Parts: sequence; structure tokens; C-alpha cells
Amino acid sequence: MLRTRLWMGALLIAALAAGLWIDERLGPHVPAGIPPYPCWLAISLVVMIGCCRELRQLMRRRDIRTSRWVTYGGLIAITLANWIPWFRSSRQQFDHLTWALATLCVVNMIVLLREGWIFRESGSAVITAGASMLLTFYLGALAAFLIELRWANQGLIALAAHIAAAKCGDTGAYFGGRAFGRHKLCSWLSPNKTVEGAVAGLIASVLGTVAVVAIGAKLSSSPPAMDWPMAAMFGLTVGALAMVGDLVESLIKRDCQQKDASDLVPGFGGVLDVMDSPLFSAPLAFCLWVWLGP
Repeated sequence: MLRTRLWMGALLIAALAAGLWIDERLGPHVPAGIPPYPCWLAISLVVMIGCCRELRQLMRRRDIRTSRWVTYGGLIAITLANWIPWFRSSRQQFDHLTWALATLCVVNMIVLLREGWIFRESGSAVITAGASMLLTFYLGALAAFLIELRWANQGLIALAAHIAAAKCGDTGAYFGGRAFGRHKLCSWLSPNKTVEGAVAGLIASVLGTVAVVAIGAKLSSSPPAMDWPMAAMFGLTVGALAMVGDLVESLIKRDCQQKDASDLVPGFGGVLDVMDSPLFSAPLAFCLWVWLGP
């Protein structure tokens, strides 16, 4: 299990790094008709579709059947909306979010209209509509903040710092819990998580974020994104919320009586099991980077 997690984690990091490197090399030389950061767009779409598939499967275990075309189509539309401002004159960071979140509202309006169109007898309309809205919010709105980090000032470092805070925390909590775990953190949601593991995870989040910012400053010709106390605060707060995000996904899985979202990612479970912490902490990471960053 541990060996599988290690090689699969290395493979995922390598695939993400390769995509971001290709986008960076393309830079302003993207061929006409192709949106900027095409690899980041492809990665975002594949991840969102995978997460949508798994979350719909979890809901079906509770006999909640959301519309396939509304959920998949809505998430694809919300993801693509992050690229709309690049075909307009505005390049403001919050203009991107406006398009993505406005698209989320339109998708949820369609959810309600669909339920009204197919309604024949009481009993499931509110539950199905609520599940669809949860899915589009959890995977669409939260992902918009993660996607938008790529367009922040020093966006590569911003994205790397966020991923380091979330996933170094996961790794630190895993190994710290195995080595020192004694006291349960939240046994009713995740029996294996411990207080000692959480502390180790927060330390790893801080160290990972500070390392990313320091390496970014060495490799970049731009001024440092932030000094080390700010980087440490970024890692600590984002890492803490990332742990909460892990517990939130555990809540969904436990309520749907499933241990993992799927078995698509060996050693980790499903795509949703990989993305739970970066997704939930993305709004905080985005706001902190805009506030504290370059």
C-alpha cells in the first residue's frame, strides 16, 4: 500500500508538472484558436469529469440520481468559463471568477427548471435538486478558485504553494499518524486520523510551502512572492483548511457507506480522494495569495 502510494503520487506530480511546464514554455506563443494554458485546461476538465463521475456514483448508493447531462455539462461549462475573459479585453483576476460563478448560478437555475419540467409526484425533486447543487458547488465553484490561481501574479508559484500546503499536509499527517498517532482526531468521520498526525501534517504544510516559495524565488527573475513568515502563515492556514476538506469528503463517503470514492487512483482511492483537500482549501488559498502575495 505504501509503495503504491509513493509511486502513484510521484506519477501524479510528474504529470501535473509536465503539463504546467508545457504551458509555461508555450507562453504567448499558443497557436491561434487555442486557449491559453491548454494543458491546464485539459487537466482541469479531466479531473472535474473524474470527480463528477465518482460523486454521482456515491449519491446513487443513497438512491439519489442526478441528471447526467446537467451535472457533467454544468461542470464542463463552469470550468470553461474560467477561460472566457482571455477572449475579452479584461484580464482582471476577479473578472475570471465572475464568469465562473455566474455560470454556476445559471447551471443551478437549470437544475431547478429541469426538476420542474419532469415533476409528476412528490418525494424526490428537492433531494435531487439539492444533490445536483451540492455537486456543482463542491466541484465547480471550489475548483474555480483553484484554476484561477494559475492566473495570479507568479501563478506557477501560487499554484505550487497551494498544492504543497494541501498535499504535504496529507503526506505529513499520514506518516505522522502511523509513527506517533495515539489520540483520535475525528473518529466518527475518519477513524484513522489522529491529533498527532494532524500536527505533523501542519508542520509539513508549512515546510512545503516555505520550500516552494524559496525555490520559486531562486528560479524566478521576479521579486520573491512573499517572505518566509507570510509563506509559513499561508501554509499553516491553507493546510489546516485542507485537513477539514479531507474530513468533509469523509462525511460524504461515510454517509454513502463507501470507504473510497473509487479505485481509479491506486494507493489513494479515487480522483475525489486526491482532490478533496486542494478543492476545499482553494478559496482561502486564492484570497490569501491575492492579499499577501506579489
